[in-house]
Amino acid sequence: MQFKSKTAEKKSGNTVSNFEQIRSAFRFLLDREIESEEVASAFSKLSKIELIRKITSSREFISKFGNLKTPTIAGSEPKLDIQLDLQPRELTALFDHIKSEWNRLGETDAHWSVASLEKFRAANMKQSTEEFYKVGESIINTTHKTLERCGLGLDSTTTALDFGCGLGRNTFPLANRYKTVLGYDISASHLKYAEKRRVENGKKNVSFHQLTLETIEAGLPAYDFLFSVIVFQHNPPPVTLYILSKLLEKLEEDGIAFFQILTYRKNYQFNAEGYLKEIKQGGGMEMHCVPQSALFELFHAHNCRVVEVTEDYWSGPTPGDLSNRFVLKKTRT
Repeated sequence: MQFKSKTAEKKSGNTVSNFEQIRSAFRFLLDREIESEEVASAFSKLSKIELIRKITSSREFISKFGNLKTPTIAGSEPKLDIQLDLQPRELTALFDHIKSEWNRLGETDAHWSVASLEKFRAANMKQSTEEFYKVGESIINTTHKTLERCGLGLDSTTTALDFGCGLGRNTFPLANRYKTVLGYDISASHLKYAEKRRVENGKKNVSFHQLTLETIEAGLPAYDFLFSVIVFQHNPPPVTLYILSKLLEKLEEDGIAFFQILTYRKNYQFNAEGYLKEIKQGGGMEMHCVPQSALFELFHAHNCRVVEVTEDYWSGPTPGDLSNRFVLKKTRT
């Protein structure tokens, strides 16, 4: 594919200076041409090292050549200043904010809000819809290979819960494996897309539900398998702990959980009062982390045995980020 030769505005001497360098990076690292001039323009805003990190940490690169990512945490990093407990009014305010932001994203650019690639922008979805949903099949296949490696299995009568289901990208592949699948999301606008596709594809063993404080406090249904990726990292730490606690509470004995959480971010801090004063509507997707120590304490409180913890790339190539996938099994009391 040929593009007009343009020169990107330089931020520093180390910034990628022209599209030919970006095209060369795609050819060398991915063995293909770059998709479009719009994608090249987005990459031109990165420094050279950021460009390399972004490409080599992408799912496409890893699927072709393996993961080159070195350990994120050296061991000398400081403890993060993170508030983990909330007053009821703070929890309500945070939920309202999260719901508003994700509902707005669902109304304006739903598929891109799930997978932030140009080909999944609203204007491009007519030709990209099926590709978008095929990614979910790959994610669920990888999930079950992980469970097999851990010696864990679930039978076809399983009830699975997809937390942060969004548009149902992972929900529908789960429905091909299990008797009942429950999709929960905070965004009503995303759920409208998911329900439309459910009806179009005749998936009668799937149901979608909006997650609210009221539904949580009223009691979530019992289930056997928890699945969630690229979701918790967009919620403030105490909200993640609150929701995860309620989810694990309803996980059946001998049930299995597979989920991803960002557990460290360089210089990250969280204080509810300060956060609520500074938040802006329309601010876009946020990234938050929960320390592993707080998560392990929560797992113990709910009789969940940690089967495996692995580092992953779901949070993106940001230096100083540590993202982990957790596999848990709930023990008999």
